[in-house]
Amino acid sequence: MADDIAITISDITLSDVLNAGTYTLGSGNTGTWTPAATTSGYTYTFGAADADGAYEGNNGGLMLLPQAFEASSTAKFSFNYTLTDTNTHAVIGTGTGKEVLFNTAAFASKTWAPGSKYLYTINFTSPVTIEYDVVVAPWVDGAGNNVSI
Repeated sequence: MADDIAITISDITLSDVLNAGTYTLGSGNTGTWTPAATTSGYTYTFGAADADGAYEGNNGGLMLLPQAFEASSTAKFSFNYTLTDTNTHAVIGTGTGKEVLFNTAAFASKTWAPGSKYLYTINFTSPVTIEYDVVVAPWVDGAGNNVSI
């Protein structure tokens, strides 16, 4: 997208994601996660992007429960955005990004596995084209050490 267009994302909504489950601790560092069948939705609001263009939630981090997005899953996300001309400061577009199901080909990983973190990237390649990507990495603490679950 052109350098003279600023993108502001005000919020992201997750819908129909699992919201409960049971973790049964085994011996050592092992255990079993059993998700419940109940789902819920959450909306996270954002402040301004940081210097790298990343947004962090104003109302806490996203601690999401492990789950698999089967073909029948209706779990999805959507977001509200504003496009602004950085020269004139005029708003040139607003809207809600199309709803994207987590079980689609847009995402190679169709699970949220225990002990992993997921970084979703939204790319505006033009005012009308929006692309999505996800990077999966081990969950680490502030010192960069893997967190065992």
